Amino acid sequence: MISRSKLPNAVVVALAAGWCMAGCGASPDAEIATAGVATEELPRGLRLSTPDATPGYVYYTPLIAASTYLIETGNGDVVHTWESEYAPSAFVYLLDNGHLLRGAREPDVAVFSGGGQGGRIQELTWDGELVWDYLYASEDHLLHHDVAVLPNGNILAIAWEAKSLEEVQEMGYRSEMTPESGLWPDMIVELEPQLPDGARWIGG
Repeated sequence: MISRSKLPNAVVVALAAGWCMAGCGASPDAEIATAGVATEELPRGLRLSTPDATPGYVYYTPLIAASTYLIETGNGDVVHTWESEYAPSAFVYLLDNGHLLRGAREPDVAVFSGGGQGGRIQELTWDGELVWDYLYASEDHLLHHDVAVLPNGNILAIAWEAKSLEEVQEMGYRSEMTPESGLWPDMIVELEPQLPDGARWIGG
């Protein structure tokens, strides 16, 4: 469980057909606004070439950008780019249908603030069309970090639940060891995507 009082900023790295880099810290709006500056000062390109690198492709979402890049590991060439309106959360996957599944940070969420926070799951076609944009973010819960795509196309997602001090005490936690603001226990949800912006909960 995670204390709701304060969490440090963090950088989250998730495996998705290679390593996808994403993170959090400043507000998503600030991150996206800064993205253009960072791109100008530090052009995208190969930083390290080594024969130890596994041949293939890497999906890469920079910390302060709303773009996702498909990069060839041999020479660092950008093969493809997807654009979003949102900063990243912590995962990117290529689906069997060729679409990109991407975690995104919902910018206006009360209560929750910390490494890996998300709130949205987005599916984009190869051409960048947004075909699914599912929001699961409120004062009571927030998607965070990774998901798992099941063989049937459903998605297992992890989320924080906000629990008050009273609720935590009812579960047996000692009040002197629990922040006044309560805790954020994790929950796992199975979602069946319902385009364009919904999801059916399986077993929930």
